[in-house]
Amino acid sequence: MSLVVPPDTFYLVAEEFLLMEWRSTNAAVVKSSIQSYFHWIQEQSFPWVRDCIPSRHRLGVQMNLLVFHSVFRHTNIQKYWEELLFKADIVYKQQASKTHLIPVCYDVSLAQDIEEVARISKVEIDYVIQLHCSVEYEVSMMGFLPGFAYMDGLPAPMHVPRLSKPRREVPAGSVAIAGSSTAIYPVASPGGWRIIGRTPLSMLTDDIKSPTRFSVGDRVRFTSIDLQEWNNFMHQ
Repeated sequence: MSLVVPPDTFYLVAEEFLLMEWRSTNAAVVKSSIQSYFHWIQEQSFPWVRDCIPSRHRLGVQMNLLVFHSVFRHTNIQKYWEELLFKADIVYKQQASKTHLIPVCYDVSLAQDIEEVARISKVEIDYVIQLHCSVEYEVSMMGFLPGFAYMDGLPAPMHVPRLSKPRREVPAGSVAIAGSSTAIYPVASPGGWRIIGRTPLSMLTDDIKSPTRFSVGDRVRFTSIDLQEWNNFMHQ
């Protein structure tokens, strides 16, 4: 059974944004605690909560101050959350998660950095592809851009640093790696991760309730497709 512990610190990083932080060195406890608090806050459907954003060691809550102060006049936001969450009976519950299979074309024409990754890792390009497709990743947090999912589980031989100089524009769908994580750029944007492929799938959806393909806790696997298959996907 997973243990749930309260945050070690609460602090406002902006007038309307509260950050909770866990400092435990036990990664499993931190993970289960953040997920439990995240889902509990979501389940309450507080009208003054605009968004709840989990990361590896923190949980952020974006507030609607007009709504909050119309309900709790002259109430200190940080004190409110500290008292609310310490009194709440928050227990770990296994959350349903989705498993995604993402097609990726690793052709060098779409993978600007795959040759360099192979060189740094001292392996062949085919082995880089094999490694990237060999494991199931877990979405640990969302951030940087809407729909940008940080996925943990990248095999150790592929752990490479970010680019020393970020690109001004990375194409949408680019599959990239940095450190121990892999991710997919949901839209064209600047970026410093190393690009090893591209998926034809969109990371954004038309569903207002679930506007992104991935959620924290989801599992992701990659499967290799060739350039012709990628083009076929793109013209469907």
